[in-house]
Amino acid sequence: MDKVNEKVFELLKEIDDLCVKNNIRYYLSGNIALHIRNHKVLPSGAYYAKITMTKTNLFKFINLFENKKNEN
Repeated sequence: MDKVNEKVFELLKEIDDLCVKNNIRYYLSGNIALHIRNHKVLPSGAYYAKITMTKTNLFKFINLFENKKNEN
């Protein structure tokens, strides 16, 4: 995994932690989700990942993210 790929994966893990702790349901795009589930890493050359969630969950996520950002 190159440095960009590692950073994307690190960010996805942070997003997952925030969502799991706050009961926010989200979905990753099909190929990325399948590869991570099977191999526990992003596919080589994956420099982005699409995340989908409902509008309600999105606003909840944004508020939590902003609060966390202000704490740091």
